[in-house]
Amino acid sequence: MTIKGPICAILCSIICLANHFSRDAPGTIEEQLALDPNLSITPARYATLTAVYFTPSAFVPLLLGLLSTTTTSGGSSSAPLFKPEDVFLACAWTAVLGNVMSAVAVAAFGSYHGLVAGRAVAGMAYEAVDMLPLGFLPALLPGSWASWSGFLNG
Repeated sequence: MTIKGPICAILCSIICLANHFSRDAPGTIEEQLALDPNLSITPARYATLTAVYFTPSAFVPLLLGLLSTTTTSGGSSSAPLFKPEDVFLACAWTAVLGNVMSAVAVAAFGSYHGLVAGRAVAGMAYEAVDMLPLGFLPALLPGSWASWSGFLNG
């Protein structure tokens, strides 16, 4: 095993930690959001924030799984259309974009609709960020995947 495997696993863990924090953070500040006069968060509006975040998780992983396993025929061998690690990076950057959109919408503009849009974008990457490392990390961690898997999911 080279140093590349553990470094990738640690970076994926940090990305997953941030992903879970952005998923759970609104629940910890629900009351404070409700007090913000610019956002006017009601129980229905809070439910919308949650729904737009989790709804894409029903279909995005299927699409991304297809993208990272569909092959193109190139002579005698075939290769995936997109490597799982490339799809993972695209999803991680999508999550960053969504979280930045949410933060700017609230901090700079006090915009509920901007917050919803940012949550929707971040939600598109939520489940994929959790699942895609399974497509490339085991090969980088031969003989120690079980231990690293516990670290990633712990």
